[in-house]
Amino acid sequence: RGLGVSLPLLRQYLTFNRTGGLFEYYLVMNGYIIIIPCGVGGGSLVIGGFIDKPPADYFDHFPAEITYKEMEKHYNNIARVIQPVAAPVATPYATTVEKACDKIPGITAHPQLTSIWYGDSPEKNETRINSFGQSQKNCNYQSHCLTGCNRGAKNSMDITYLQRVLQNNGEIRELSEVKIIRKVSLGYEVDYYDIRNGKMRTIAAPKVVLGAGALNTMKILFASRSTKNGGLDRISGRLGKQWGFNGDRVGIKRLRHASVDHSYGPCLFRYHEVASDNHEFDFHEFACRSSVLT
Repeated sequence: RGLGVSLPLLRQYLTFNRTGGLFEYYLVMNGYIIIIPCGVGGGSLVIGGFIDKPPADYFDHFPAEITYKEMEKHYNNIARVIQPVAAPVATPYATTVEKACDKIPGITAHPQLTSIWYGDSPEKNETRINSFGQSQKNCNYQSHCLTGCNRGAKNSMDITYLQRVLQNNGEIRELSEVKIIRKVSLGYEVDYYDIRNGKMRTIAAPKVVLGAGALNTMKILFASRSTKNGGLDRISGRLGKQWGFNGDRVGIKRLRHASVDHSYGPCLFRYHEVASDNHEFDFHEFACRSSVLT
């Protein structure tokens, strides 16, 4: 959709596709490249479907109010919707990675649970109606998870939670980009850009729940705090401090393997627990691959 640059002497956004586009790219300080999905369903459209329930001691690093017992019910509720399972059929690529990890001390491989419907086999062309009334085709091992699955095999938000919104008389306004939020006497006003016709529009509500993802939520709050049109001038000056997101780090290595077919298989198949002598918890790493949709 566009490219943003945020460097010490250069801040600019270049629009490539004014009427749509699934991705935005940002080049920022310290060499980071940030990829943001732009679609109804958010990041769930372009993630690999990685599902991981943290161990109980993970929450020892959180404020006392956030405990494993408190969070467990939410993880269970989510699991009922996205139905995490491991890929049913192993591939030569997966076997090669597992054998390599077995030779490295401190690494333990586990089957990777994903929010994907695999059906009985990737060789079968299966269709089902999910519990939200949406049609899905099973995963056929083409590794399109990170670029958008055209088969609907991934249990993303658009065919799960957002269907419940529509079933309860909610309204979804696609191709709409929130710009600022203003506090008014009876609640809030939200200014958003209607991408379809290029016009700004405003909607009012007594309450606003802002769930635009880690990056875009912050972007909207900064814009709302600094606006001269009312905005949210009571937002703390600590906004953006000690802030973080998923903590994903992606490394890309290009290898040529005459004996391994890299084009066949799910995007994720194993995660690896990596023991650390410098931290109180283990790192989770996984091998990932993707193909570009045509």
